[in-house]
Amino acid sequence: EITTEAAYAPVADDEWAEILKGGLTKPEFEYMLRNVAGKGGKDGDITGITHDDIILLYLTYGDRDNNSKCGLRAIRVDGSGDTEYYVYNLNEVNDYVSVLTDDIFNADNCNDGFGAKVNGNEISIYTGVSSADDSDVEILDSRYRSGDTMYVEFKYSYVTYADSPDNNYDTIKTAVLDPKEDGKYQVSEILAGSIKDNFGNQFDDNGGADDSQNQTTD
Repeated sequence: EITTEAAYAPVADDEWAEILKGGLTKPEFEYMLRNVAGKGGKDGDITGITHDDIILLYLTYGDRDNNSKCGLRAIRVDGSGDTEYYVYNLNEVNDYVSVLTDDIFNADNCNDGFGAKVNGNEISIYTGVSSADDSDVEILDSRYRSGDTMYVEFKYSYVTYADSPDNNYDTIKTAVLDPKEDGKYQVSEILAGSIKDNFGNQFDDNGGADDSQNQTTD
């Protein structure tokens, strides 16, 4: 009996929440990639993501800037102006973080009263500051086969308001994800360049989504 191994294929828009750690949707995953993709600059790889790499201020933008990709919603707002904190459910924040790292936030590693502080099952994020830059991520392509390493190609766009516009850039990167013990996928590294730049056509040859794969023969 001849068996055919399942092919790599792109992830459908409605499949992401079933695949990713934290149950993130495609837009939510784009939002978290945005959070760390700038760590490597335009052309650098990113490995060893920890909680220190997560910009918690960004996680308040669903409330404060009406960013449609961020579904986190605050429990309440404490203070105002330069004493303002947005308070979130810690588990909900860590669901977002878990797609990038096992090093989630807790009372031991997040007790800076100025930036953020964990108290029980709440995390208070300081919002009395503004960001001098902006960024966005758009997922362009993906290759997934259940149980195997997953690859997600995306465009990262960076804009600075504090420096010369010459420092703005768009770049293509590839997130590499591996399944954890629960079978859900987490980012293990982010590589500069596209899937093809890094891995050639090996996934297209095994069921990828390039045009040649969609041709039929008699």
